[in-house]
Amino acid sequence: MQEKLLQENKGFSLVELLIAVMIVSIVGATLVAFVQQSSNTYNHNNAELDVQTEAQLTANAITDRVIDCETQLKFYNGSTSVDSSGVTSYDSFSVGYVSSSGTAVTLNDAKILQLINNGSKTKAIIFFDKDAKEIYFNETTWNSTSSDWNSFDSAEAEMLADNVEDFTVNTAKLTDDKILEFDITYASKNKSYTGNYQVHMRNDVVEGADALPPADVGDTVNRVAIYLNGTICERAEIIAKKNNPLVLPGIFTAQVSGTGNVQQKVNWSCSAGFEAAGVKENTDLTSDINFGFMQKEVTPPPDPTIKSFRLTATSVQDPTKSAYVTIYIKKATAIFVNPTATLYTDSAGHPVSVKNASVNFSAVVDGWNLTQSENSVVWKLEKDVMSSTGSFEGNWQPVNSSEAVLNGSTVVLKDQINATYRFRVKATSVFDSTVEGSYVFYISDNVLPSTLNHLRGINMDLKAYFLSNPMDIASDVTSVITIDGIEVTGVDGYSNFNDFISLSSEGVLYVDPEAQHGGSQSSKVKFYRDPLEINLKVDFTSPDGSQTRNTKVTIPAVQVLKVNQTGGELVLRKGNSLDITVYTAGYNLTKESQMSAFLDNVKVSGTGGSNTNRYLSCRMITSENKGSLLGSRTVAQTEAKFRLSASGSERTYLTNSVPMVIALDDYYTISNKAASSYVQYDVYVANVEGLTVFIEKPSGVPTVADVQAWATQSVTVHTSSGAAVQNLKVRTYNNRLQMQYNGVTYTYDEVYKYWKK
Repeated sequence: MQEKLLQENKGFSLVELLIAVMIVSIVGATLVAFVQQSSNTYNHNNAELDVQTEAQLTANAITDRVIDCETQLKFYNGSTSVDSSGVTSYDSFSVGYVSSSGTAVTLNDAKILQLINNGSKTKAIIFFDKDAKEIYFNETTWNSTSSDWNSFDSAEAEMLADNVEDFTVNTAKLTDDKILEFDITYASKNKSYTGNYQVHMRNDVVEGADALPPADVGDTVNRVAIYLNGTICERAEIIAKKNNPLVLPGIFTAQVSGTGNVQQKVNWSCSAGFEAAGVKENTDLTSDINFGFMQKEVTPPPDPTIKSFRLTATSVQDPTKSAYVTIYIKKATAIFVNPTATLYTDSAGHPVSVKNASVNFSAVVDGWNLTQSENSVVWKLEKDVMSSTGSFEGNWQPVNSSEAVLNGSTVVLKDQINATYRFRVKATSVFDSTVEGSYVFYISDNVLPSTLNHLRGINMDLKAYFLSNPMDIASDVTSVITIDGIEVTGVDGYSNFNDFISLSSEGVLYVDPEAQHGGSQSSKVKFYRDPLEINLKVDFTSPDGSQTRNTKVTIPAVQVLKVNQTGGELVLRKGNSLDITVYTAGYNLTKESQMSAFLDNVKVSGTGGSNTNRYLSCRMITSENKGSLLGSRTVAQTEAKFRLSASGSERTYLTNSVPMVIALDDYYTISNKAASSYVQYDVYVANVEGLTVFIEKPSGVPTVADVQAWATQSVTVHTSSGAAVQNLKVRTYNNRLQMQYNGVTYTYDEVYKYWKK
C-alpha cells in the first residue's frame, strides 16, 4: 500500500509550475505599481502642502509687521498704467538706502509697501525684489535734528521670504473696513501657489504718500489745492519739441485751508525723474510761487519715454493732506513710413517697384498726447539718380511730373523711369517739423514675379521665383534652365533659424509666424520688428553650365497699418455699424485668432465678440459674399476687416470716448504693445439726435431769464472727419441746458446723456 502511494505522489508537473509562476508575477507587478502610484501621490501632495505652508508663513510674517501700523501706508506697484485717453502714468518709488559701505542705493520700479508710524516716529518698508524673488523688511526712525527720516541701512534688512514670484497689495477696503489685502505667489519644488490674505488693521490708517510726523499743534488742515494761473488745476500740458526746452506758461500756487492757525506751508515733489528746481520748500504760500523749472530751459527727463508726471504739494503741518496735478508732455518722437502692400525685394534686399505702377504709403506718428490734427503728416517725394560710376550717391532732388507724381500718400510711377532711379517718400510731422520718417524704394526693369509673396505664413516657391528672376541669383546670371537645389544657410541675427523656417525638397520656403523664434524675449520681438534676411545657396544650371551661388530673400518687418478709417477718431450712431480695414505688412493672416480688437484695453474674444461695455462691440469678419477673408499656406491675405457696432438697445449714451485697439496678437503680447503691432482709435457714440455727431457737454453755462438770451461758448464737436472746436450758442433755461447746432436747438437730457430736439 505504501509503495503504491509513493508511486502516485510524483510532485507538480511543468505546466502547473509555469502557471504558478505567472500568477505570482502578475500579483507582484500589481503590488509594485500600486506602491509606486501611492508614493507619487504622497510626494505630489506633500510638495503642494509644503509650498502652501511656506506661503502662509510669509503671509504671517507680513501680517505681524503691518497690523499695528499707526498712521498711513502706501503701496507702490512698480508698474505703469494707461488711462482711457492712452496716457501712461508711472508709479515708481525711490527710497533712501545706504549700503554697508555707505553707498546710496535706490530702489526704483519695485513693489514696496511703506508704513508710517507718527506716534513712534518710525517708517518701515516691505519690498519685493522681483529679480531675486525675495521679500525684505526694513525700518528707520525720524531724525529730529535734520527734520527728516534717517536712511535705511541695507545691512539691517530682514529677509521674510524667498522663492516669491509676485507680491501685490490692495487698499480698496482700508478706509471703510480697516482691511488690507495682499496676494503672494510662491513657487518651490516645481509647484506654484497664490494665496490671498487679509489683515484687519488695529488702527485707523489712511493711504498716503511719504510723510513727516505731524506738528504738535491743535489746528486742523482740511484741504490742499493746487492752482494754475488762479484756476484750480488737475491737468497741464508741456510742449516738447526736438532741440527746444520744455515750456509750460503759468505759475503754480498751493493753498492750504483748515481751522485754527493753519500753517500755509507745503513741500513740493515731482515724479518720473523731474525735480522741483527753483521752488523753496516750506515757503510761506501767501503769495504765488513760481515753479521755476517749468519756466526756463531745462534738461529733459532722463527717461525719454516719459509721457506724464505728477507735481504734488503736501502740507507740512499735516502730511496726510496733499494735492497733485498731472502734467502731460505733448511730443512726437518718430514717424514710421511703409507701403500698404509689400513690395518685391531684390537680391540686395532692396524693396523694388516697376514703372507705370502705383505704390500707396501710410505713416504712423509715434508720440503721445497729440490731438488728431497734431498726429497728421506732410508728404514729400524725392528722387536719386544713379551716377556714372553705377552707384547711388544720396543726391536727393525734386521729382519731375514725367517721372513720378505724389497724390496724397500715393506714388504714381511713370514710363520715363528705369533701374537707374530710386525714390524716397518722406512724411514730416505737422506738430514738430524736425520729426520725420522716410521710405526708400528702387526701380526694376523686370516684371514683378506673381508666384512669390514675401510674407510670414505662406508657401514661397523659390524654384519658380528664381526661374522667373535669374538676376536675383546673381547680377551676371541672365537665364536659368533648371534649379537643381536650394539650401537655407542661415538667417541673419538668428542662431536657431530652424525653429521658425522650413524648406521642402521642392524648394518651397515657409516662415512660421507663430513659432517660438528661438525662445528668448528679444529674439521673439526681433522676429516681428525687423526684416528677416534669409541666406540661401542655389545650385542651378544655366546656358553657361552648372553653377552655385549664394543669395538671400528678405521678408519685410511686420506692421499693422490703417487702410480705411485712417483718422484717430470714429463716430457712429446707436444701432449702426462701421467696417474698419487694417493692413498687416510682412504677415499672412490665416486664422481669426491671429488678430484681436480691444475695447477699453479689454480683449474682445471669439468671432461674435464679447462686449467689454454695454455700448460697443467689435468682431473680425472672416467671410463675405461666400468668400473667405482669411489666407492660407497658398493664398496671401494681408488685410483684416473688423466690424464695430454700437448697441441700439442701450438707452443711455457714453459721455466720452472708448479707446479701441486692433492688434496682431502675438506681436502685441510679446513686444509689450510695440507701436508697430497695433492701430488705435477713439470711438464715440453719437449723442446728437438724428446726427452722426458727438458734442461734449459744456460747463459753466450761464442761466438766463429771457428766452431770447444766448451765450457763445467754445465746444468740442466730434464728427467722422475728426474733432474741431466750434463756437456754439448755449444757455441754461428753466434748469435745462440748451444748444444751437447748425440752426437747430437741442436740449441736453440729463437722464440719458444726449442732445435731443
